[in-house]
This record gives sequence, C-alpha cells and structure tokens, in this order.
Amino acid sequence: MKCLIVCDSNGLEWTEEYFYDISPYMIRIANKPLLEFFVEMCAMLEIKEIRILQRKCDNSVEEYFRDGAQWDLNINYGMIAENEDIAKLVARHRS
Repeated sequence: MKCLIVCDSNGLEWTEEYFYDISPYMIRIANKPLLEFFVEMCAMLEIKEIRILQRKCDNSVEEYFRDGAQWDLNINYGMIAENEDIAKLVARHRS
C-alpha cells in the first residue's frame, strides 16, 4: 500500500511566532516530531511506500526521515506547486 503525506504549511503561519526556525510538522510532541507520528501510523497500517509533499522546502524533514529504513518503509519527497489543491495532488501522484 502507498500513502501521500501532504505537509502544507498554509494556515499554520502562527507557528512561526513561537517556533520561527522549525517546520510545523517537525515541532516535537512527546519528544518526537509531529510528522513521525504520521509515519509510525503508516508503518502500523503496513503501508510500505510514503511520499512526503511539502509546499516550502524543509531539508530537516528529509534529514530526519531519510529513506524510511528505520521504520521499514520507503520514503521519498516532493514539492507542492503554488496552485495545487488536494485533488490535483492526488491525480499527479496517483501512480
């Protein structure tokens, strides 16, 4: 099974006031980045391939999750175009 995780920071600009140097998805909760909870859920659901999409490039995401081997997953990365909505994203990444 495959999964798209869309890390769209639109609407999350308020986090910059408190966490100015951290992506909203890399903010730690219980000593883990928020995005790691999503990745672990995918692993529990036996999803083997994940594509993480970001609107703003954040190298810390790729540095942290790398290729996903730690979770026995295959993780790759992509960008969200400025005018893309969820329907367009799903259509573009359907394969």
